[in-house]
Amino acid sequence: MNGVIAGVPSSVVNLSFPPSGASAWTWHGKPLAHASSGEWGDPDPPTAQSAVIPVEKIHGPLLLVCGKMDAVWPSCAYTTAIQARQQAHHFRYPVTALKLPNAGHYAGSMEAYYSATASFYSNAAGGTLTGNKQGEVKAHDALLKFLQAQR
Repeated sequence: MNGVIAGVPSSVVNLSFPPSGASAWTWHGKPLAHASSGEWGDPDPPTAQSAVIPVEKIHGPLLLVCGKMDAVWPSCAYTTAIQARQQAHHFRYPVTALKLPNAGHYAGSMEAYYSATASFYSNAAGGTLTGNKQGEVKAHDALLKFLQAQR
């Protein structure tokens, strides 16, 4: 692995969606510890510390992209928590965090597809039409730069 690219990341293992009370993730067929529904959106859940993703164990650079108007979950708060955890553990690889001010959850796609109409963007995912479009461009450019640096 040369690096990690995380679009609208979470810093914790969350519940499944739609909510069922079960973990969204498994490892070797067993559910991972997860934050409770009451801790949804908390980057540092007090009763579920085992649900915090140990990002300091990553061996390579990171690109994190979040939308400050993300209406699905607080991807920028999670991004900040990831950065803080790595800093606290003296993470030795570069971390690029692109926090897009008027973008929502779609900022994490980082695609070269730039929607020509407003119909693609849902208010349920957050962000403004202009913010999401500008976010797509910035995130895609950051992705290409990140990948180029891994050569």
